[in-house]
Amino acid sequence: MFFSDEILEEVRNSNNIKDIISSYLKLTPKGGGYFGLCPFHNEKTPSFSVNESKQLYHCFGCGESGNVITFIMKIENYDFIDAVKHLANIARIDLEEIKNTNKDDYVKRHNEKKELLEIHKLSGRYYYDKLQSKEGVQCRDYIKKRSIVLSTQRKYGLGYSKVGKSNLHKYLLEKGYTNELLLKSGLIIKKDDKYYDRFFNRLMFPIFNVRGDIVGFGGRVIDNNMPKYLNSPETILFNKSKILYNLNFAIKKNTENFILVEGYLDVIAMEQSGITNSIATLGTAFNNEHMKILKRYAKKITILFDNDDAGIKATLKTIGLLVKSDIKVKVLLLNNAKDPDEYIKKFGAMKLKEELKNAKPYVLFKIETLKNKYDIKNLDEKIEFIKETVKILSSVESSAEREIYIKEVARITGIAGESLKEDIKEGKVVNNKVSKFVNIKKESENIKNNFQRKENVENILNMLICKPLLIHKVKDILKEEYIIDDDYRKALKIIFTNEENLTPSFVVSNFYEIEKQKKISKIFNTDIEFSNKEIEKALNDQLKTVLESYIKTKSNAIKKIEDLKEMNKLKQKIKNMYIKL
Repeated sequence: MFFSDEILEEVRNSNNIKDIISSYLKLTPKGGGYFGLCPFHNEKTPSFSVNESKQLYHCFGCGESGNVITFIMKIENYDFIDAVKHLANIARIDLEEIKNTNKDDYVKRHNEKKELLEIHKLSGRYYYDKLQSKEGVQCRDYIKKRSIVLSTQRKYGLGYSKVGKSNLHKYLLEKGYTNELLLKSGLIIKKDDKYYDRFFNRLMFPIFNVRGDIVGFGGRVIDNNMPKYLNSPETILFNKSKILYNLNFAIKKNTENFILVEGYLDVIAMEQSGITNSIATLGTAFNNEHMKILKRYAKKITILFDNDDAGIKATLKTIGLLVKSDIKVKVLLLNNAKDPDEYIKKFGAMKLKEELKNAKPYVLFKIETLKNKYDIKNLDEKIEFIKETVKILSSVESSAEREIYIKEVARITGIAGESLKEDIKEGKVVNNKVSKFVNIKKESENIKNNFQRKENVENILNMLICKPLLIHKVKDILKEEYIIDDDYRKALKIIFTNEENLTPSFVVSNFYEIEKQKKISKIFNTDIEFSNKEIEKALNDQLKTVLESYIKTKSNAIKKIEDLKEMNKLKQKIKNMYIKL
């Protein structure tokens, strides 16, 4: 923990969750709480609930849950520390961070990141000013040829790294930064004991993280020098394999449908044309890290890469990654233009929008790509084409979709659809056998590792929060070590050791990762509205189930006679146990 419990409690108490969330979306009173349209997924009917008494929110549509800190982490893409600082700033609270030997490395790195972000912000302003100055006339001429208007230049912070090898370096030294820190920024390089700018005589593209901070730069030559594009090196701020250009703007459109293109200028051309949901990789192939990021925001992706051999290969590879993540994938290959930027200049934005509406499902794209690989008139190649196509179609789960693709392949090959169906059926039988084996294996692992049902533990935790008088009665029976799940065990410990001023929001705030906050906050979404008699029976039933599952799990690993005796004592205790309210 990097803040004292007292300060965390003050931050939470000073920021009413209803007031904070109301500043982001409209909330309407309903049934003792407040409802609004969820900011984390598209919906037409409000399912986003805010419980002011518990200081928690929950979306019944997408399942997002948490307290005021969780909300700020999610909506602003902040980590726990920055979310607390943000809320403290709103409430005008002076934060006192705990500094001890275990946190020194974190504090040092956190402060260094803060300074590097400032360096990048200053550099972005420096490059932008140089573009607008007399020295930037050649770069402005290039931008004019690329049809980039002034409002777009401002939005994306386009700049110019002027001719000369140490201009930015001198500017940043004057701002008080050390050479050591400037080298860590990646914007300055050292050679033969001299310091130079990494970028010069290039059109500069600031690269933003999802929070909108500049974390790196891309530079494009405006003459014939090489390399054409140059990116910042990897730093503690910047990893090009984990950043997608324009994602920070695209996610603000509250969309789950994105267009994946190859470069900065494609994104900018589409933005100017009113297509605001495009994103791009930064000169590197789409990879697993990109896929993990997109999975948080996207349900549909249209791949729009260059219409050449390299673009098609990259598209096929990207399809493989996206399909694994359950994202719905379509593909658009543009005719008579190598990329979206060129297409818009030739045919206009409206034509591109029409093309995007008619993007093909990835399965059809793969089939058509295979068709171009084989000579269908040649019997041997035709057979190979059919074999490869059957493999693709065997992986399609929807029978309706599969029927459409079968008709298309039948049309291409002249093979009867029924014959193709038989081959696909055989392929699916093999695949099903494999997946069935995998599922059985997974199921057996789950049974082995999860004797203790989470629902039972969740019910107990919720009862203790809603009825704090139960804590003393349960404390002597339910030991923390009896809870198998680490997060639930931690939640129980927090409840047992913080009886005064205990609230659901307090428990949630002791977890710093957003997924864990979501997991714990969901426990408290249900109010306990039963009679004492009903609660008494429910509590005893849940306790017995949890304790018996603990015994069952531990008994499998007993090796010492002392442990066996301990288990027998616990069994006897459960047998005679009954808590009365």
